[in-house]
Amino acid sequence: MTPIGDGATSPTLRERAYSRIKAQILAGELEPGSAISEAERAEALGISRSPVREALQQLAREGLVEVFPKRGTFVAELTPKEVREAFELRQAIESACARLAAERATDADIEELTRLCDAIDSAAPGSDAYNAGAAFHAGVARAAHSQYLEATFESSQAKIDMASRAAADSRGREQEDLTHRDILNAIVAGDAEKAETIMRGHLSHSAKALIDRLL
Repeated sequence: MTPIGDGATSPTLRERAYSRIKAQILAGELEPGSAISEAERAEALGISRSPVREALQQLAREGLVEVFPKRGTFVAELTPKEVREAFELRQAIESACARLAAERATDADIEELTRLCDAIDSAAPGSDAYNAGAAFHAGVARAAHSQYLEATFESSQAKIDMASRAAADSRGREQEDLTHRDILNAIVAGDAEKAETIMRGHLSHSAKALIDRLL
């Protein structure tokens, strides 16, 4: 396949490479510690190496890959320390979102969060269940109606998403679904303290599950 252009000034090609490689990392198709070949990624996407290199640089800034001079680029490995710090950040952001959502959520927000929670209940185990849960958490962030808090939530998602997806495989789905429903119920009731407390406990449990698995 003939590579399409150089890509150095083409956000479209860079974003295409970035989105595809990131999706493969988060889905576990590229496992932690595995090498990522610029040439192989470029060939698979039908583009030149330049946009792939730019995509990998962006992923390195997000903490999803590590670049070692003269050695190559590797999918970042999750250490217990990194998981703990990622979830500490997530707890701070999402607990605040849950509190504000209980105070500020509109009828439309409640309707959307209910739909997202129902989607969790009906999702198949594995990737579908994780994606449904992630959509619910993003919905809580939107329902907080805080521009800066939502922006922080979105900008911090890469490493957190990697840790969260791994944690999703190490805990019971039934209990996970019930916790999401409890968060929704607290938001519907307008109980800010309870929404914050449940969200914090929910994320603390997720962090412990993954750290125990890594040790």
